[in-house]
Amino acid sequence: MDVTKKYDKLKEEMAQAKRRISFLEKKLAALGGTWTHPFSSLQEDATAKRAGEAVSESELQYRSLIQSLQETVYFLDVDGTITFVSPQVESVLGYRPEEMIGKPFMSFIHRQDLKEMLNRFEVEGRSGMEPWESRLLAKDGRYVWVRAAISRQIYRDGRYCGISGTLSDVTERRRMEEDLAESRRRLANLMDHLPGMAYRCSNHRSWTLDYASAGCLELTGYAPDELIGKRAITFSEIIHPEDRDQVWDSIQSSIAAARTYRLTYRIRSKDGQEKYVTEQGNAIPSADGEITGLEGFISDITDQYLAESRARDSFARLRRALGGIIKVMASTIEYRDPCTSGHQQRVADLARRIAQEMGLPADQVDGLRMAGVIHDIGKVAVPAEILGKPSELGPIEMLLVKTHAQTGFEILREIEFPWPIARMVLEHHERLDGTGYPSGLKGDEMLLESKILAVADVVEAMCSHRPYRPALGAEAAMEEIRTHRGILYDATVVDACLRLFREKDYRFD
Repeated sequence: MDVTKKYDKLKEEMAQAKRRISFLEKKLAALGGTWTHPFSSLQEDATAKRAGEAVSESELQYRSLIQSLQETVYFLDVDGTITFVSPQVESVLGYRPEEMIGKPFMSFIHRQDLKEMLNRFEVEGRSGMEPWESRLLAKDGRYVWVRAAISRQIYRDGRYCGISGTLSDVTERRRMEEDLAESRRRLANLMDHLPGMAYRCSNHRSWTLDYASAGCLELTGYAPDELIGKRAITFSEIIHPEDRDQVWDSIQSSIAAARTYRLTYRIRSKDGQEKYVTEQGNAIPSADGEITGLEGFISDITDQYLAESRARDSFARLRRALGGIIKVMASTIEYRDPCTSGHQQRVADLARRIAQEMGLPADQVDGLRMAGVIHDIGKVAVPAEILGKPSELGPIEMLLVKTHAQTGFEILREIEFPWPIARMVLEHHERLDGTGYPSGLKGDEMLLESKILAVADVVEAMCSHRPYRPALGAEAAMEEIRTHRGILYDATVVDACLRLFREKDYRFD
């Protein structure tokens, strides 16, 4: 509401009342000026009283209206002097109205804002101009940001005599805007110095970019403005052709599962160089759950990827070499004990299958298999006559045979295998109840791999021919481990072995 217009209307009503009084005075003068009928005097007094009451009521309404506003109302004369300011100014600047009235408005303005303010006031007829923001000096010496507006120019008798306007405190909003701008500046600075590219893009096969950090240039060879809005090339075209479908499928799968996507793929930079990158990001949902885009970060991992690839190749070669050495060691044992040829390999295979049935990790399974291939390596120290004896062994001979577990451990202990192979070899004749050898270990004192080897070794031995007895068969072997399940042999291992033979038709080659 334009309070100045309301005020002018009330003043006009008061002027009309005064004109009516003047008209009556002139009529009386035309009659000679001597007629003083009591009724006429009473009428004149009543008219004047009503006019005065109208003026008082109008002024009261005007002041009430101004005081009800949230903004501060001000009037300035042609020299820029404050002629009126509403009480609300005290909550903004700390001054009471009487402390500001009569002073130049410009004396309260920050010196850096003076030029702008003078430009606003210097030309008459600029009422209705757009509001602007400036800093005003508060009573406590601080500067307060206000939103200033000129409501209208004031004219009297056709002559320009000042302006009226409003002020609103916007200090808190300006502070929040400055904090937000500083946060954005810091974020942009951080993004521009990260070794990689932060991005925002559409969820479309073209991966059209809406934003790319400065790291885009080093990563792809393209400046951000070459990629944003697909001005020169889309990001999809940078992805290696063989990897584009994999990138799309992987990201869409993660979005469908409402999880962060992480993937590695190849790109081709502007100069044709092939790079390996890793990407991590999230979908951006709208209020109604629709995906409006993606945000994430892409890093160049080419050096790391190639180094890891070389390391994997080297490790694979070492594994093959190790496997070859182990086979040679196994062959040496079989040469010493031809009657049990193939025993170690069959034990290794069954141990591997049991471990897989139990859900052990692939690397652990691989180590167990290698231990199985050489679990009897200690027999190289046992006389060949004893190993090949066609009858049952005597007590002394049995003691000599039992030394093979410890001997095998001594042979292998100094070799740095990736797995505890020496310990598996040492423990493969131990039993849960402590009746095994060489140390009489019980329960969890044994490695899980050793427990698996123990079951595989017993089953294979019972299924195979020996110089001193014929093969006993798979059913006898299954009955042995079932009967002593949880006593001599680990229950979980026994259950896995039983499933292999009875449900999955496992047989030795």
